[in-house]
Amino acid sequence: GCLLGRHWQREATERMVTTRRQSMGMAAANAKASPKKATAKATPKKKASSKTVSWSDTAGTGVQEGGFFRSLGALLLLLSTPPFTLALWSIFVQHGGSATSFALHLSDRKNWKPFLDSLPTLSWEATYYIAAFGAFQAALQLLVPGKEFVGPASPKGNRPVYKANGVESYLITLVAFFACWKYTSFEPARVYDQFGEMLNALNIFGNVLCLFLTVKGCYFPSSTDSGSTGSFLFDYFWGTELYPRIGKHFDIKQWTNCRMGLMGWSVLPLCFMAKQLEQTGTIANSMLICVILMNVYVFKFFLWETGYFCTMDIAHDRAGFYICWG
Repeated sequence: GCLLGRHWQREATERMVTTRRQSMGMAAANAKASPKKATAKATPKKKASSKTVSWSDTAGTGVQEGGFFRSLGALLLLLSTPPFTLALWSIFVQHGGSATSFALHLSDRKNWKPFLDSLPTLSWEATYYIAAFGAFQAALQLLVPGKEFVGPASPKGNRPVYKANGVESYLITLVAFFACWKYTSFEPARVYDQFGEMLNALNIFGNVLCLFLTVKGCYFPSSTDSGSTGSFLFDYFWGTELYPRIGKHFDIKQWTNCRMGLMGWSVLPLCFMAKQLEQTGTIANSMLICVILMNVYVFKFFLWETGYFCTMDIAHDRAGFYICWG
């Protein structure tokens, strides 16, 4: 989704740059041939520039018209990516990580119904894990003290203000994880057991969130960097708002990308490690190294979180399926 979306964006930008260079080249040639005619040509050029649409008015694409193929590409990604997550789950859980085994299994039509019956459904336990983790991360994002950080100016002149408390929230999350494991009935290994159900719950929640963001950006935007491209499909995919917030301080993109995504990345390997400990009574060196390296990477990210607020993900990409569902 990221690659395809950025390809469209790059393609549109290149078209605009090429058109502008051609116009400048023609104007220069006319000026060289006849200064008087060049003056006459300047008026239509000025008129054309007044029709140029801004980044914010085109959802960051630079093109006002939606386009059939752009909407079709968005639709294909919307329909294919959620089932793909379950296919990956089946490859690793049911076929030992072998994509070949998975493909051969489904090549026989007799296996289709048993395969569909074997897929995870929904469970209250999986939903509870996601809801509890999301609420906990939202509370940390809002309540943990941190320095104020002002993001880069947007195309409409808006400068978002963040609370830089990523490292503190990361450390609190790890302490809370181990404390719950030791002193409560929480069993991290159950996260591994319920991971397929969690994928289903996240697919549903992610799509509901994207629908909420689409409507919010059109009717209740948090800033002037918002609006529709005229295509609901592409609006849903790409987003209708650059900096969506609930209230004044709760930034949704920071929550989905940094707190649910990256913080979840640090905790999930610990849950899988707990499952290995439950099954074998020991932790393999490979598992331990994997968990350590992932947490070193995530810790490094939160040391640099304010830098992330200035990257393309935050300062350019709108909040839609393209960036928030994953």
